[in-house]
Amino acid sequence: MINLDRQSGIIPTELIKNISIAIVGAGAIGSHTAEILCKMGIQKLRIYDFDTVEEHNLANQGYYLHEIGYKKCEALRERLSLGTGAEIIAECRKFEKDEEIKEDYVISAVDNMSSRSDIWKSFFRSDNPRYFLDGRMGAREGSAYFVDKTQPSTIGRYNKSLFPDNEAVQLPCTEKSTIFCAYGISSIIGALIAKSITGDEMNYSVDLDLTNLHVNRVV
Repeated sequence: MINLDRQSGIIPTELIKNISIAIVGAGAIGSHTAEILCKMGIQKLRIYDFDTVEEHNLANQGYYLHEIGYKKCEALRERLSLGTGAEIIAECRKFEKDEEIKEDYVISAVDNMSSRSDIWKSFFRSDNPRYFLDGRMGAREGSAYFVDKTQPSTIGRYNKSLFPDNEAVQLPCTEKSTIFCAYGISSIIGALIAKSITGDEMNYSVDLDLTNLHVNRVV
């Protein structure tokens, strides 16, 4: 396990080391979130993604030239396990909509609403996970949602955020994602998990606007 002394006053090591997290999607948000969580001290991480690293992924996702051709989950498992000592379970396949989730936290890091809805339903049906996080982004804007299964108001708020894929804004392929927005949303997800671990007052949604450099949060 990496040395966490410099952040132990903010994220106590004894509270974080036994937490398990599932991430569905290892693209722009999921790949950076995985690294952030391992650096925070998470030791048990399960990552779902069936895609392979391609050249166009390198500019905004957490991959490098030598990883082109790797399965994304395998690339993250190899690098983050070696670099941080975390146990990474690479699920190099599509997340099934009736999947039983055993981890404490579930993070949706997918790029369409139908997959988001499937993950949400699996989270709700699974007994073990209490917390659900969802990261969404465009080129310079994004949002992160946090749900506590024991807080009905957070469930209702998240349900209202779901909509059909045909209502989503369609961006040109050259304006879909930037590294700074991906890092921003991933960092917010990490901060929300840290707040939930330490029992701080929670923000149940955070909107990030990097065009106008503005952050809006809902407590």
